[in-house]
Amino acid sequence: MILLGLLSFLMCFVYAAGREDDASCHLSINGNGPVRGINTEVTFTSERGYVKGYVEYPAVDLPLQDGLLDVSGGVGIGVLEVVRSHASRPEVLQKGSIMLETSEIGDDIVTYLLSSEQINSAMGLGVQIDEQQGHIKSAVGFLCTVLPGCTDEELSVVEKNIGSVTKMNLLVNGKKTVAEILLMLTDKLGEQFRNVTPLVQKCTCSEDKFLQSFKLLGQKELQDIIDKNEKYEKIRCHWCNSETKFAPSALKSLIDVA
Repeated sequence: MILLGLLSFLMCFVYAAGREDDASCHLSINGNGPVRGINTEVTFTSERGYVKGYVEYPAVDLPLQDGLLDVSGGVGIGVLEVVRSHASRPEVLQKGSIMLETSEIGDDIVTYLLSSEQINSAMGLGVQIDEQQGHIKSAVGFLCTVLPGCTDEELSVVEKNIGSVTKMNLLVNGKKTVAEILLMLTDKLGEQFRNVTPLVQKCTCSEDKFLQSFKLLGQKELQDIIDKNEKYEKIRCHWCNSETKFAPSALKSLIDVA
């Protein structure tokens, strides 16, 4: 349960944190709590956003605290890091990191945006849990940032609006749609919906990527695998946990380029 909740929290952020075609945003948290490492990533195309995520120890299941996820208990003390990249300039990576202050994901993300990217923001995150089945029924989040040209009067209106939607888990339980929550946030501001992009949870792994990863082993280790003449060599994706099998003969073409 804690795994699904944490990934739901983080996916809300990486999807909202910078919408640009062919751009990617990777957020990771490394703490000393029982879930250890947490990773999420979103990649945008002209049509949609693709999100994926995993934690290092997915079997952790912490008890709820007052009916809510014990996020800080699962994360512990550690570091939050954000890496942004773009397909047209893969060699240029924008990196930023902070020490976790509260280990409550939303609070630390807001702190990161202000301290590392000088972006004044507010965030709300909510998850609805099916306690009987032990899974997440739904998750929702918003990220509000102050853009150039925002007046003090507009900022005051936004702050009041945010105060009305702070209990996100209640909004989820009340079956509020994303559009309805946005209208609450932009009340009295002349709201406009400029971009509505579908979000898909999908891993970008492929058989070709798996095969190319064998190059990292080097010629000697590749030759050792081939010489063992086992029926299959297995490789598992840590993002989606899918497994792909390769016959040793498929690795022979990699020897010369390893």
